[in-house]
Amino acid sequence: MSDEKPIVFDFDLEVQSKIVALILKDPAFCTRTEGLIEPRYFDSAAEAVLAKLGLAYIAKFRKTPDTATLGNLI
Repeated sequence: MSDEKPIVFDFDLEVQSKIVALILKDPAFCTRTEGLIEPRYFDSAAEAVLAKLGLAYIAKFRKTPDTATLGNLI
């Protein structure tokens, strides 16, 4: 058994908001970070939900949602 502590990311709320925006708008960012970002990493419940919706959409359709689709998801 290892006594190593899990890696913790200490990003401020502004950085977290920008990451969610990239998840929802930037397909290249999503491709580069696939499997690395999880909704539980976000401090804000609203941003965690947006990240979850965006990541699920991308996993299913292999593209970011357009504005109308994002509105329907929310």
